[in-house]
Amino acid sequence: MLLCAPPLALADITIRFSADDPSRIEWTTDQEPASFGLYRNGECIFTELTTPLAVDREIPDPGQAFRYVVSAQNPDPTTGALVESDLGTDSSGRPRSFADRTFPCGRRVFVDPDAAGRGTGLSWADAYTTIAAALQHPGDRERQTLEVWTAGPIVESVSTPFLRARLLGGFAGTERFPWERDVAGSPTPWTPADGDPAVDSHAIAIALDGFLFHDAQTAVRMRPWDDHYLRLSRCRFENNTARHVYLDGPGDASDAAQTVEVDRCDFDEFVNHAILADSYNLNRLNVVLRANVFRGAVDSVISASTFCDTGVLCDIDLYITGNLIQGGLRGLDLESFVVHNSGTSLVHGLIASNTILGPSEEGIRVFAAAYHESKTVRAENTVEIIGNTIVRAGGSGILVEGDASNTSIAVVRPEIWNNVIADCGGFAIEEGPEKPGLNVHTDPLVVGNDLFGCAAAYLDEGTRILQGVYEVNLLDDAWDNLELAPRFAAPDAGDFHLRIDSPLIDRGHIEAPHWPATDIDGQPRQFDATGAGFAVPDIGADEVMEPVPGNGTGEESLRHRNRQTP
Repeated sequence: MLLCAPPLALADITIRFSADDPSRIEWTTDQEPASFGLYRNGECIFTELTTPLAVDREIPDPGQAFRYVVSAQNPDPTTGALVESDLGTDSSGRPRSFADRTFPCGRRVFVDPDAAGRGTGLSWADAYTTIAAALQHPGDRERQTLEVWTAGPIVESVSTPFLRARLLGGFAGTERFPWERDVAGSPTPWTPADGDPAVDSHAIAIALDGFLFHDAQTAVRMRPWDDHYLRLSRCRFENNTARHVYLDGPGDASDAAQTVEVDRCDFDEFVNHAILADSYNLNRLNVVLRANVFRGAVDSVISASTFCDTGVLCDIDLYITGNLIQGGLRGLDLESFVVHNSGTSLVHGLIASNTILGPSEEGIRVFAAAYHESKTVRAENTVEIIGNTIVRAGGSGILVEGDASNTSIAVVRPEIWNNVIADCGGFAIEEGPEKPGLNVHTDPLVVGNDLFGCAAAYLDEGTRILQGVYEVNLLDDAWDNLELAPRFAAPDAGDFHLRIDSPLIDRGHIEAPHWPATDIDGQPRQFDATGAGFAVPDIGADEVMEPVPGNGTGEESLRHRNRQTP
């Protein structure tokens, strides 16, 4: 559902959607500013619109609403910065501050390496020829956001200054409106001039949308010394030899907080890591990976680790949902380390609705280690692994392990709910040895998973092999796990959606702590496919969105849901 809220800034404004095209947004007002800015959910999505209309093809997730606000814009005659009308007040009656927005509206500038005009950056004809020049465009860059329209190809290594910037690719160099670019068909190619990286980001906030990063060692690196936000959307990464994206902490006791969002990007396999999040002595690292495709790596496809040795609290919060992760040594490698000095290292968050296919070792590794000769240091890893499909891992589907010195504490307690873990060469779930004398605690919660076709269902505390789910469900922290053939649609063709006759439909536990709103296809996560009269999630990454055969009565649905044979 799309919701519109009239801003208080422009008198007598009316925002409406076209009856013929619901993505077309139009408005009328009694003012005539030089241009308009359009905000969606508090963030500028289009700036310097010279006509009172926009096209927004984004759609909200299930249960989400979009709220649009229009601002009036006029250039400051001295600085050239845009002066915007007040956005009014929020629901508590406080003024909305542009400075508090991650991406407030600002000046638009153009980049085209072939431009031969005056080089002012204010049109395609007079475009800057480098992104570095565009990022130095005069104006109130800290308060506002530079929006950079880019035609390519780009051959450049850019170290971003401390500013806010949205860099948009996919332009041919003739467009008048941002929605005319072709992000999917013609992303702007970008290769670094000197090998590594294409973008070395130190900005307050930077967004990269619609680029093809290729032939670098590391394509995008973030090294903040203060709070920092990076967003990658609809980008492709090809033939980068070390890392596609490297998130690198500052290396000292810092109060910095990084937030990284990567959505709808495509990563090829010619790297050590597709994404390496190395939070070295960084206080907070928030990583959001949503609806991406990863095609493997030499090492782990996605590696997230926090490493503390300066006595601070190091914290990684993960939100990894709706991704396809193929190949690699491991699909996900999640590590929490503390060494040398007193401190605490935490890894937590949600891993949900992903398909992890064919890593040579584990699908997901959850690890914590704490080492000190005399002081007490603590490492914790408590991620929630909910509703994923992990298939054909060469080793175990999920590995849970820890290590510690004699004065330190390592706690590895993931919650594992409603996953399909199938056809693994090792155990469906492998639990490393507990070491009570060394304060190593590996105690996963294991509920409602389908553990099928692996060498064995479970390795308990590194020593005791549990062949089937009957033995698994006798553990103190395990119940209602199944061992049923998932019935994938076409596994030999790489299609791991559930067939309509899968016994995993409507079998998930709704009490799992943090179900995401959508499955791996962006569809609603709970659908009453069996006609039980209430919506229950399916087990695994896919939610079947059509009625199963014979769901006409509650009794038939109950028989279907309780079926225990493959």
